[in-house]
Amino acid sequence: MIIGVEDGNTKRPESHDEAGLPRLIAGRDLTAADDSGSLAITRRGYAEFLGISADELGSATVKLDLRRGHPMIYPMDRPSRTLKVVGIYASGYTFGDIQLFMPLSTMCEIYGVPE
Repeated sequence: MIIGVEDGNTKRPESHDEAGLPRLIAGRDLTAADDSGSLAITRRGYAEFLGISADELGSATVKLDLRRGHPMIYPMDRPSRTLKVVGIYASGYTFGDIQLFMPLSTMCEIYGVPE
């Protein structure tokens, strides 16, 4: 799940109260200074899927290519974007640990949503 957040938002998607309050386990959180930046934080499960370890934060990247489709997801004709991963969160809940968070303004740019 890809989620846009504003500074100070809880890194927990709606309807996942069972995930508890996730905690930062490596790196740093996103800040207001990161707005519109090409930065992201990820949850532990997604970091493991991407092969990103704590010592690689700040240099590790994830590429979002919305043109690549999936049987359940329609492709979008949008340019790809590479994001630098700066932090890893964990909730202890399997499905709650497979998300990628980025500044809301960055997500709007990536998906072509002006506001």
